[in-house]
Amino acid sequence: MAALAYSRPMRQWWSATVLVSVIAGGTPLGCSGSNSTDGAPSANGAGGCDGGCWQPSAADEQFAQQFCSVVADCCVLMHEPSQPVPTAADQRSSCVTTLLRSGFSRDPAVRTACLAEASHVAGTPACMPEVWPPSASATCSRLIDERGGPVTPGGRCEAHGDCASSPGSLSLCAISIDDRLGHCQRLLPGKEGDSCLATLDEVGVDPVIASGFEGIFCSHLAGLVCEPLDRSTKGHSCQRLLATDSPCTVNYECASNKCAGDGSDHRCAAAPTPDDLPDGSSCAENLNCASEHCLKGVCQPAAQVSAFQMLCAQ
Repeated sequence: MAALAYSRPMRQWWSATVLVSVIAGGTPLGCSGSNSTDGAPSANGAGGCDGGCWQPSAADEQFAQQFCSVVADCCVLMHEPSQPVPTAADQRSSCVTTLLRSGFSRDPAVRTACLAEASHVAGTPACMPEVWPPSASATCSRLIDERGGPVTPGGRCEAHGDCASSPGSLSLCAISIDDRLGHCQRLLPGKEGDSCLATLDEVGVDPVIASGFEGIFCSHLAGLVCEPLDRSTKGHSCQRLLATDSPCTVNYECASNKCAGDGSDHRCAAAPTPDDLPDGSSCAENLNCASEHCLKGVCQPAAQVSAFQMLCAQ
C-alpha cells in the first residue's frame, strides 16, 4: 500500500483555500493540467485521474454564485484595512473561483441546507457559516469537506475536488511516495486510542506520513492530537493534547497551543493570561481567546475566521 507525504501549512490558510498543503517537489496543478492553486498534488505534471477529474457543471457554477453572493458582504466586513479594500464584487468573484477549483458536495440536500445556513447568519455579528473544522452537524462544513468528485480512495487524482467522499468524512488528494502522483484519501473522525493519519485543528490539517488511503483523523474539537505511539515507532494514535511542560515539537500538540524552548528542548508553555476570553471580547493576541482567534482586537468565533480564510480574498 502506498505511503502518502504531506507538509503542514504554518497555522494559516493560504489564498487558494484548501485544507492541506501537499509538497512533492513540484508545482501543484489542477484538473486537466490547469494552473489551479488549490494545493492539489501533481509531482511531475503527468498525473491524471481514475474515472475523470472534478469538472464544475453549470449547476455547480450556479450554486457557487448563489452561495458566494450571500457571504461576500461578510468578507468585506471582516477584512483588515488595506489598500485597496476588496469590494463585495471582488469577494464574490474570489469565493466562486475558490469553490470551483477546490470542489464541493453535489448532494442537493447539503447545498440547500448550507445556503439556508449562510443566509440565516448573514448580517449578524457572526456572519459566516461554519465550514471548518469538519462537523457532521454543520451543513456548510459538509459542503466543503464532502467533495463530489468521482475518484474513490486510492485512485489517482490531481486536486482535492477529484476525490469522492461520504457523509461525515474529509476527502483529500495526497502525494504517494511510491509513484509521486496524487491519490485520494478519505478520513473519518476518531476517538482517543484510535490509530490515526492526521490531526485537525482550528486552522488546518497536519497529516503524518503513513500507509493507507482510508483512516482516522484526530480533532482538536475533541481535545485530541495524532501522535506517535512512542518515539521509536511509525504508528500513530489519537492522544490527549499535551499538558504544560510536556516535550513537544509544534504548537498544535499542546493544550496551550504554545510549544517553546531552546535548541532541542521544547516544551508546552503555560497559556497566556487571560486565555479563555469569549467571542466579542477585546484581545491582544490569538491565545487570549477561547477560540484562539483575535481579529481587529476582538475575539472571533473560530468557525467564522476559518470561513473567512477559506472563502474570502485576502
